[in-house]
Amino acid sequence: PGKPKDVNQFLSSFWKDIMDLKSRGLTFMGTRVAVSVTGMSCDAPATTFLLNIATHNAYYGCRKCTTKGSWVRNVYKDLAPKRGGRVTYPDIDAILRTDCSFRNRSQIQHHDKNGIRSIIEDIFYDIVKAVVIDPMHCVYIGVHKKLVGIWFNDPFDNVRMSAEQLSKISMFREWLCQYVPSDFVRKPRSVKDFPRWKATEHRLDLNYLGPIVYKFYLNQKCYDHFILLHVAIRLLSNKDFCHKYANYANDLLRLFVRASSKIYGDKFVSFNVHCLIHLVE
Repeated sequence: PGKPKDVNQFLSSFWKDIMDLKSRGLTFMGTRVAVSVTGMSCDAPATTFLLNIATHNAYYGCRKCTTKGSWVRNVYKDLAPKRGGRVTYPDIDAILRTDCSFRNRSQIQHHDKNGIRSIIEDIFYDIVKAVVIDPMHCVYIGVHKKLVGIWFNDPFDNVRMSAEQLSKISMFREWLCQYVPSDFVRKPRSVKDFPRWKATEHRLDLNYLGPIVYKFYLNQKCYDHFILLHVAIRLLSNKDFCHKYANYANDLLRLFVRASSKIYGDKFVSFNVHCLIHLVE
């Protein structure tokens, strides 16, 4: 049937149930339990629809800050600009959105032109903080997949690994299978299966295997850049370290984003890459 046209009509039943639970609570075994909704996590297209805001590839698409994107044309191996391109978000110091600025439509370009105010805003006390960035879509099948895809398939020889290197990486990954415990639901697969890697495989690669597997096949600049992301996500994925080292992880992610365009070009800093600077928030 496709995406519903009216977000409020789509959410009406859900909204009534949630507002009723918030006001009356939930009675369980004779005890009234207070109910509050602290946040929601969706991929970028779903968040765009639910909040009725600009799409994630729009100039004012970031839901955490007021940055304005820049259009970057596609460039191929012959270094000639081609038709088409993408919106990138190189600014990492833009003014942050607040609940007040969002509700007051301070940056009107961030909101859908139809002018409809989503009833989702009634559910949360702070709409900006409540809508969290989903690490599965942003980090694992977003940034990590994009990064590794460049190493495996990029047309520029100074970044792409050779066929021999990719063959060795595949053999190494398959050899590592015997040492990956059952805690991980998927074992590492070869490079040829990369287009079919699932989010859990990207998580395994980024958090555990990557620093070992790619150490001898990436140039030093690319490897050091990758380690920034690895360390930051490892810290944020650990319940004992995520609060203690949150500021340090945030500094690493900002450094990763800042250095990205210098290594991989302006086109690399897409929506997901930009969102890394807001991950700790």
